[in-house]
Amino acid sequence: MSEEYIYQDITELKTPVGSFRVFSSEGNIPFSVKKNGFDLPSEIYDENINVIDTLHTETNYSIVIPASRLELGKEYTISFDKGNWEYCDSDEHTICFNTVIDEWAVGIGAYDPNDQEKDRQAWEYSEQMGFLKQKFIQEPPEYDETNFIRYTTEALDKCNGFKFKLFDYTTEKIYFEVAWIKIEEYPTIEYEGALGLWLC
Repeated sequence: MSEEYIYQDITELKTPVGSFRVFSSEGNIPFSVKKNGFDLPSEIYDENINVIDTLHTETNYSIVIPASRLELGKEYTISFDKGNWEYCDSDEHTICFNTVIDEWAVGIGAYDPNDQEKDRQAWEYSEQMGFLKQKFIQEPPEYDETNFIRYTTEALDKCNGFKFKLFDYTTEKIYFEVAWIKIEEYPTIEYEGALGLWLC
C-alpha cells in the first residue's frame, strides 16, 4: 500500500479538546488519517536569533478523503467542533487556521488548486468595480467555476474548517492537514507558529 494509514474509514478524528469531522447535508463522510509528510521540528529562537529549542508533535496528520466517495459539484464540509478560530498562516495555494483551547493549540490547513484562478477573477472584478483605483482587491460575490479544476476549498465563516467541492475525478484523494500540540513552557505564539509551519 502506497500510503500507511493510522486510521481508516473513520467519521471523527478526536483531539483532547474536540473533533474533526467531514460531512455533507446528508451525513458524515468516512475518511482516513496518515502522518503529514511535512513533519519537521519548528525552531524556537532567542532575542539574538539563536535556535534554543524545537517543537514537535506526534499528532501532525493528513486527513485523506477518497474522491470516489464524493459527488461532482456537491458541497462538503470539514470542520472542528469547538473553539474560536483565527487565521494562522498561508503559503502558495494554501491557508491554515488555528485555535487555542485548554492549553492545546489545534490547526487545520487546506490546499486549493484554483487559488490562482480565484485571484485572477478577484483582480478582474476589482478592476471592473473600481476597487483597484482605491488600491484594494475585493473577491467577487461568487466565483465563475467554469475553468475550475480538480476541487476547490473555501474557509468557513468561523474559520474552523473548510467547504470543498469536487469538479472532476483527476484527483484520487483530497487532503486536509490537521495538527494539535500542547502549550507548555513557551508563549502561545510559538505553538501557533509551529502549526503554521506544518499545515501550510
